[in-house]
Amino acid sequence: MTKFQVVLLVAILSAQGISAAPPLTFLNEAGNRFMTVEVLDGGKVRLSLRNAGEPGSYWNWSGTGQQTPKGIEFSLKAGEDEPAGPVYLAKESATKLTVKLKPGQTGVQDDGLSGVYRLITDEKIAQLAKKEYAAVEKKLDEAIKLASRKAPAADKPAYAEWKKAWPALRDRLSALTGPKSAAEISGPAASEPVGQMATHWRQRSELAAAAINFISEEIPKGLKSGWEGKFADGFGGTMEIIMVSNGDAWFTINASRGGEGMSGMIEGGVPANTIKIANDGTSTGEFTEQNTRYKDGEQPARLHFRRIGHFLVVESQHAERHAGHGWFDGIYINRSSPNEEGNH
Repeated sequence: MTKFQVVLLVAILSAQGISAAPPLTFLNEAGNRFMTVEVLDGGKVRLSLRNAGEPGSYWNWSGTGQQTPKGIEFSLKAGEDEPAGPVYLAKESATKLTVKLKPGQTGVQDDGLSGVYRLITDEKIAQLAKKEYAAVEKKLDEAIKLASRKAPAADKPAYAEWKKAWPALRDRLSALTGPKSAAEISGPAASEPVGQMATHWRQRSELAAAAINFISEEIPKGLKSGWEGKFADGFGGTMEIIMVSNGDAWFTINASRGGEGMSGMIEGGVPANTIKIANDGTSTGEFTEQNTRYKDGEQPARLHFRRIGHFLVVESQHAERHAGHGWFDGIYINRSSPNEEGNH
């Protein structure tokens, strides 16, 4: 009896309340694709496909297949409302899955899906996930250097600051849905289940991939640096600033970090008399919340703004009640269209 057949047997016993069937993961090394198979009730099989191409490039799919005498039949769907694609057949043997189009199918939805997937252990999955993460972080470092070289002179110091701030931002984002303890955030302990270790490193890889996309986007040509414009930090933080005739900077800052209670907003003005311009062209400004209805122990929210070219560094104090479980702090970039009215 093969290991896959053992899992099928365990699934039958599980339906009788005797045990639980563990999922198995297979790797197609040629395409760097991982297929996880989990047996459900009634001959159903849950399939999860993860395609890790170049560092920072991922594609995930999950769906349900049907166990048949010839193997597992399944088809991919581009979206919930999209029609199913051609039917594939995943045939098991002792240590592998062989995936190919079911006879009679003519369309090819995914040229790289067909092939041989070999059974791998959880330890190997975690090892590969950690290696993948290191490669994505290296690519992010290269992306920051390239973006800085292309950037206007006034922006260059901000890229170095963004690089320095990234590890703390990554850990903060990871803690939203991943491990919560300081030890787990810095790296999963050896005592952690290997499945969680793989999830940890994959989550970090995908965060770093999102950071690559964000930091690689160029500043629109012709966009002047200044306080006014639409800013974003790449991970749910957005801000719009309008300069008014008396020199004040009126802003709306939003933080939507994902999940219930993770959103917040502050509206207000940075008084002109707090905006200071340094010799190097950078400038700072201060916002202090004006509210006489504070609860016991509450203090007015404060935002400190520091502009570096097209970048705006935001630091907050006592703003937690406005941010929910999210935050406003971060390094925001102005990528407004230079043709937007009022941009100067």
